[in-house]
Amino acid sequence: MIKKAYITVGLLFVLTLFTPEFTKGAAIIEMPYGGRRLITTLCNCKHGSPSQFAVTIFDYVQNRPIILSYMAVGSRLYSYFNIWTATYLLGSYNPAVRGTCMVSVSGGDCEPLPDDGLMGVLPGTGTSMY
Repeated sequence: MIKKAYITVGLLFVLTLFTPEFTKGAAIIEMPYGGRRLITTLCNCKHGSPSQFAVTIFDYVQNRPIILSYMAVGSRLYSYFNIWTATYLLGSYNPAVRGTCMVSVSGGDCEPLPDDGLMGVLPGTGTSMY
């Protein structure tokens, strides 16, 4: 009985080492941020996802405004899940992932919105109620 438990735990450990999620998650380095939300912009390009936004925040960590992209697939929200009207946001972002928010410009062309990174998943972003 104990031998089966050791074999099961050993197999799970080996499988965990070689799964894509484990190796992909180990390479992510996220930076902390926190501050007051200034404006939330919809990424309205026809190629963009309807659940993709760019959030401008006055970051108290860097003492300057930063623009972070939010994607429903690549970002995690906590607390009140409110990036539209929340006053404060606190979390992490990945500075290596940039230019994910595409906005329509004159003539119907799509341009990437310059941003500082993508809202992260480790630990993600928490929002205030109001």
